[in-house]
Amino acid sequence: MNNYNIVRHCYKYAFTLVEVAIVLSLMTALTVMVAGAWRSSALDRQSSRVAYELMSSVDSAHIQATNFYKRKIVLCASKYGSSCDTANWAQGWIAFFDENGDGNPARTETILMAAKPVSEGVTVNTVGFEDRLVFDSSGKLANAGTFIICDARGKPHSKAIIISVGGQARLAIDRDGDGIVNSHHGPNVDCV
Repeated sequence: MNNYNIVRHCYKYAFTLVEVAIVLSLMTALTVMVAGAWRSSALDRQSSRVAYELMSSVDSAHIQATNFYKRKIVLCASKYGSSCDTANWAQGWIAFFDENGDGNPARTETILMAAKPVSEGVTVNTVGFEDRLVFDSSGKLANAGTFIICDARGKPHSKAIIISVGGQARLAIDRDGDGIVNSHHGPNVDCV
C-alpha cells in the first residue's frame, strides 16, 4: 500500500470542521435545554414543598385548636422559632397555645411546632392576614386569607394556599384560565 492510499483511507473516516461545529452546537443546545428543565423542576419541588408544609401546619393548628377546647392556637411567622418576631413567613413559622391571649408565646406556653426558613429564592406572601393566624377554641379564624408561594419565575409558576374562616386550608386553583392561581377573594395572586 502506498502513502497516497493511506492518506486517502484516513480522510475517508474523518470529520470535517463543519461537522464537528454542528455536533458541538447541538450538544450545547441540548445541555442548555436540559439544565433549564432541571432548574424549573427543582424550583417546582421547592415551592411545592413549602406549600405543603404551610398547609400541613395550618391543618395541624386547626386540629389542635378543636381538640383542646377553650385554648387558642396561634400560627405566626417566626425567624428564630421561639417568638412571633417577623412578618416574613419565608423565615419560618411557629404554632403555640396562646393561654394569655397576647398573640406571642410566653415562657409558660407550649410551642407545638417550629418550621425552618424556606429555600432561598422562594418567597411567601400573604393576603388577608399579616404575620399570624389565630385559631379560636373551635378552630375558626377572624378572617380568610391566602399564602402565596413564589420563586424567580414569577406569577405563572406561583402556588397559593387559601385559608377559610373555618380554619381549613386548600390549594388555590386557576379559576379564570389565565395560567395564574387565584386568591381567596378572586383575583390572581401577585408575587411582590
